[in-house]
Amino acid sequence: MRNGFVVQINEPTIYSLHKEYIGICARRSWPLENTSIQDDLENLWTIEYLNSLNNGNGHTLDAIYDKNTLEEYIKLCKSKGLNLRILYVEISQIGDEFKKNVDLYKVFNDYVDMGYDLIYPESSDFYYSALNDERYIINEAGYLQKLNSFGLFNSLSNLEGYISWRNNNLNPLDVEPLDDFVKAHIILCKDFSISK
Repeated sequence: MRNGFVVQINEPTIYSLHKEYIGICARRSWPLENTSIQDDLENLWTIEYLNSLNNGNGHTLDAIYDKNTLEEYIKLCKSKGLNLRILYVEISQIGDEFKKNVDLYKVFNDYVDMGYDLIYPESSDFYYSALNDERYIINEAGYLQKLNSFGLFNSLSNLEGYISWRNNNLNPLDVEPLDDFVKAHIILCKDFSISK
């Protein structure tokens, strides 16, 4: 599984359900529709996804995986006057450990560890988050008070505790299947209010 950058604009998605949640699914991703760089990324994501299916490697993350492509994407966004938020997302299958790739996000000086989310990682303009959509379940599980100011879990152990509670207490037919999700560690590299 590859970690990478997600570029977003300050436009709510249809999944901006709770003001307490400002994680990955709260804003629209990939604003450069109908451009060659966006088309190239989408082709890459399709290839990554199909290779993953063929190899049985699980989910892939629709993201920018290298610094040069990220710089080019940011430059094009700036030329269009878009104010960006840049996230670095590390993903892992539900039962697996996180594998650190190169910490690319460290090219940004003022990054902030947002926390841990449970997301559907393959998307064209938004990423579905169970932590955003399942607030009532998180409350029922006794984990609502463990969410931070971003609406995410501060620790991996809290996320895994919630996943375990969800597996043991909910009918799989009543909620989104966990097989569709990955654990995500999200790092805020650049916020909308910061001009870089």
